[in-house]
Amino acid sequence: PAPRYMTPSAAAMLPWAFNEYTANSGGATLNANDASLPWGGKIDIPGNARSGCHVGHRRGIAIDINRTDSQGRNIWTGTHNGKSLLEILTNAMDNNGFTIFEENDSIHYDFNP
Repeated sequence: PAPRYMTPSAAAMLPWAFNEYTANSGGATLNANDASLPWGGKIDIPGNARSGCHVGHRRGIAIDINRTDSQGRNIWTGTHNGKSLLEILTNAMDNNGFTIFEENDSIHYDFNP
């Protein structure tokens, strides 16, 4: 099954964070590529490396955000009105209870109210 489970508090705050990014990035939306499995446990997707980031996934507090937004801009390197997209994203996530955990193919955040 798709790893889409989040605790109720994390799931309630995620739309606020995504909306804040949209409001500050010129209308771009974000895409999440996984959260957690509903029963807990390690995410087991063939081809994905397991790492320390999966601790948050096991607790239902983690979300991985794709590195490009809906406008095709790389969040790590792109800008909007002279401001880094990563900074816009991090501010939106921080303001809504998420803390960046690691960056690799996607950007991993854990909910930490």
